[in-house]
Amino acid sequence: MTDPTDDMSAEQTAETLLDESIDGELPEITCTLTPDQTDQRMEWVEGSLLPHLESIQETEDGFTFVFDRRPEAYAAVASASWKESQCCAWATFDVELPMSDDSIKWHVRSDRTDGLEFFREALQETLQQFENAPSLGQP
Repeated sequence: MTDPTDDMSAEQTAETLLDESIDGELPEITCTLTPDQTDQRMEWVEGSLLPHLESIQETEDGFTFVFDRRPEAYAAVASASWKESQCCAWATFDVELPMSDDSIKWHVRSDRTDGLEFFREALQETLQQFENAPSLGQP
């Protein structure tokens, strides 16, 4: 018996369009936090993430947040990845701890254009609330 997924060629996989679902229904692009949870998250971001955030770069499929290389920054980024994965099922969150003394990188990605737009708008709105936050795309 053969695996039906083996029938999909590499060519077909490469041609899968942004926003095209392979498994059928896509998760809804929305934030599932209540207003109280949002306020708590913002306080946590201000106290735990922003002190370590060096820059934000927009990528083709999302954003890369660059943080200083400190244990508390890594712990905060790992926690943020877990928290965000619980309320944003349409996105992927990866924490990168490069060799040597390079900065910690947090990659937030989505294969859906509406997910990227939703996150971009939420990110810009969030950054405006904090006086010392870097701008989107600012090194």
